[in-house]
Amino acid sequence: PYDYWRIEEEDKFLQWLEDGGHFTKQVAKKGTRASGKVVYFDRPFKMRPGKAAELYDVVLFALKSGLRKGEIGALRACDVNFASNFVIVRRAWCEKERRMKNTTKGKTFRRIELNGDMVNILKKRIKVVKSDRDLLFDIRTWAVKNFSKYCVKAGVREIHFHALRHTCLTNLANGHGMD
Repeated sequence: PYDYWRIEEEDKFLQWLEDGGHFTKQVAKKGTRASGKVVYFDRPFKMRPGKAAELYDVVLFALKSGLRKGEIGALRACDVNFASNFVIVRRAWCEKERRMKNTTKGKTFRRIELNGDMVNILKKRIKVVKSDRDLLFDIRTWAVKNFSKYCVKAGVREIHFHALRHTCLTNLANGHGMD
């Protein structure tokens, strides 16, 4: 009953983001609205600079870690232990209540082992933050909130962000993505 992406869909979406997130949208030609005969044409668009890279990191991290969106949004540099190769998930951002909760959905903390992709993303993000307490990911951006709309623009099957968790676990059960 769970929805998830196939590996080809993951690759296609991530490649679309790497390429800059280009898409087309139907736009009314100037001056045609006033005449009453609206003429539309396809206009090319691109995600704002940096937004494709931000969404890429969040999506790839979700696909590799299996973490919930709120758990990813609550990660800080102090939660990462590169020496022992794990991250501790202690808390989560709650979008509904618009606040940081001191526990996860399971009311406890857990250790998640890191793979190569996760290590690369975390190292890049830790270089940017000013302190150990700063958040590593911004999940409150328009791009993350409207993830399913970007699925359509990328030409892949539309899923909700939480389905990336199901995709990760399905891949692990099938023996994909293990180091």
